[in-house]
Amino acid sequence: MSVREIHVKKKKLPTLSELGVATEYFPNFVNEKLTIHRLDVVLLSFIMRGSCIHQIDSVRYSANGPSIGITHLDQTHCIITGPDGADIMNIYLDMELLSLPELAAPLQQLIPRLLPLNPRFVNRLNRVQQLDLPKDTALTSLAQMLDRELQDRRPGWQDAASAYMRLFLTELCRAARSGALRLQEDPHPSASRLERVRAYIDKHFREPLTLEALSKLAGLSPTYLCRAFRAYAGKPLFTYIQERRIQAAMLALRQSKDKVITIADRCGFNDLSHFNRCFRKFCGRTPVVYRQGGE
Repeated sequence: MSVREIHVKKKKLPTLSELGVATEYFPNFVNEKLTIHRLDVVLLSFIMRGSCIHQIDSVRYSANGPSIGITHLDQTHCIITGPDGADIMNIYLDMELLSLPELAAPLQQLIPRLLPLNPRFVNRLNRVQQLDLPKDTALTSLAQMLDRELQDRRPGWQDAASAYMRLFLTELCRAARSGALRLQEDPHPSASRLERVRAYIDKHFREPLTLEALSKLAGLSPTYLCRAFRAYAGKPLFTYIQERRIQAAMLALRQSKDKVITIADRCGFNDLSHFNRCFRKFCGRTPVVYRQGGE
């Protein structure tokens, strides 16, 4: 099956280059053939009504409205419907341009899991994200209001769209935190213990983390924990910790005017030169250049 490359940034969606977000609504969307395509942005496929099959990379699952599937940058996807079709809103995000708002702490820590800020941060645990939403979800009306502002572009639309985007992300994280996020079954014999470690890292990544302490938490030997976590997450344990810290730093650099050294310390780096090296390794640029939006 060939992959069709879709360059969303080149389409007539001007708000994508202006705000980093754009929407397209497809009422009664019908596609009964497997037509795999790859996008150059992050895509939130909001299925508002109907049933379909959503394939992201090689993973295929059933999706019933209301639900949201997230296709990360450089991933492939396809939505297959029956003859009755489905109502779908595509929400496109350019993670380089989108000004992600700062959310309440319990919700903020979910942003990197749902919306990795760089393709390098996609791992085996967040590669496929699907949220099964309740029928009365507020996300439906928020997506519709966001779409209206982006399409009509009335005076003040930028501020209104940014406000709706903040509310949308708040409700998205609330839904994920309340159990809407569909977890992929993992056959690893130590999956529950490894998930305990991952959840602990996501909550305490700003603190000093040692292999000994994490091994004790998991009830596994240090050697086995390192080997098992790599199989579970698709990445070495301390790479996962570094990426979690760097993503938090990326958000802080765009959301605040704090000094780089302050952000580095707050995100778990007690040495500025080490932080700069790690940041450049993962993001391809220095923290200062990233904050300025440069290459």
